[in-house]
Formats: sequence, C-alpha cells, structure tokens
Amino acid sequence: MKRFLILFVLLDIIILQTDVNSLIADVKNGDLSEAKSYIKSLKNLPDDSPEIIYLAGLVESDSEKAVELFRELVNQFPDDPVATDAMMKMGEYYYVTGLYVQAANWFRRIADDDKDFEDLERTARLLIKSLNISGESQLVREYTDKFLKKYPDFRSDKITEKEQKTITRYAVKPVTPKGGFSLQVGAFSQVEGANNRADVLVKAGYDARVETSYSGGTELNTVLVGNFKDRESAERMKSILKKDQGMDSFILTK
Repeated sequence: MKRFLILFVLLDIIILQTDVNSLIADVKNGDLSEAKSYIKSLKNLPDDSPEIIYLAGLVESDSEKAVELFRELVNQFPDDPVATDAMMKMGEYYYVTGLYVQAANWFRRIADDDKDFEDLERTARLLIKSLNISGESQLVREYTDKFLKKYPDFRSDKITEKEQKTITRYAVKPVTPKGGFSLQVGAFSQVEGANNRADVLVKAGYDARVETSYSGGTELNTVLVGNFKDRESAERMKSILKKDQGMDSFILTK
C-alpha cells in the first residue's frame, strides 16, 4: 500500500512539473491566461519550486514585484536552470528602465557562467550595448573577444567606441498631439539617459523621440516610438521591438 501511495505522490509531482513547464512555454508564446489562472489558484507560492516562482514573475503585471520574485528565485536556487532565465528577465528590466550598469551586471553573470543558454547570443548583444552606454570600453573589448569565439560575426553588431563618442543628442520635443498610440520605451530623470536610449533605437531604424512627461509632480524625459493610428499596430510594433532589441515597452494613448 505504501508503495502505491509513494507512486501516486511521485506521479503528482511529475504532472505538476510538466504542467508548470507547459505554462511557462505558453507565456513565452504570448498566452498568459492559463498561467495567470494557475498562479491565482495557489494560496501561497511554494518556496521549493523555482519553476512556479519563475512563472509567477512572468505573469506579474507589476514589474518591480516581478523583479523581486526573480531575485528571490536566483538567491534561493542559483544552480537551477531556470535561475538563468530569471537573471535574463532582471537584466532586461534594468535595460529597458535605463539602468544600464545594473543590466550589465546581470547579463555578465549569465555570460560568465558559461552554461548552455538558448538566449545567450541575445544576452551577449544586450550586454555589449549596456556596457557601451555605461562607458565601459575595456569590458566591451573583453566580452566582445569572448563572444567572438562563439559568434564569429559578433563584431559587426557591436557599437564601436568611435560611434559612442558621436551619439546624437535629441532635443526634448513637444508632446505629441492627442489621438493615436505610441510605445513608451523608458522614462528618465536626466535627459542624457533618454538621449542614449533614443539613439540606440534610431540607429536600429526606429522612429524614436524624447518628450517631457510628469509622474507624481516629477518631470521625466520619456522615450517614445511611433505614432500609431490603432492599438493593433502598436501591439505589432511592441512585439517587433521586444524581439529585435530585447526592450519591453508600454502602449500609451495620446
């Protein structure tokens, strides 16, 4: 009888694990509905399942809370394969919010780990961009040499030091007239940070601009992309921007 009970418990664990991994795959493919329902059905997040903690972070609408979940996962399960995915998510969060030093630190942890990681090439490119914007020219050279061993054409994607010295400074433009939709790709207290973000986007072929916005009475320099007639067009560009540049964005109605 005990053997049957143990067998049932093991089967439940295997099924749970498979379901969670399946939900993670669904979220990565853009389907969050079932994953959100699953996390909502849990009274408390189990502290012994890095996969469930990771899934909770993926579906969390509050970016800062999501980052805390990913950080908790990495701290508790640093050697678990999903910890690398969590570090990637934290790096992307800091990158899109303009905190390039913090972003680079997380991307470096992934790169220095030398583990097989399906997004390692994108990690490498985001790391080099973060280091360039942060002015870490020596680290740019070191990591470029490291990545060249795996990706021979990596240098062609690198922002050179010469290009970095000639970054275009974008004057803050008037607020876009009402009507239509835009993507917010960062908000910075200092215009230099907004200029750097806009410069990366413009060089990549995006229609980026810097506008003044206010949050809690504080003036911010907001980086916006496009002026779309409908939400569907903005959604499509949001997906393209994420895939092409690894940047998260928010749809704003003007």
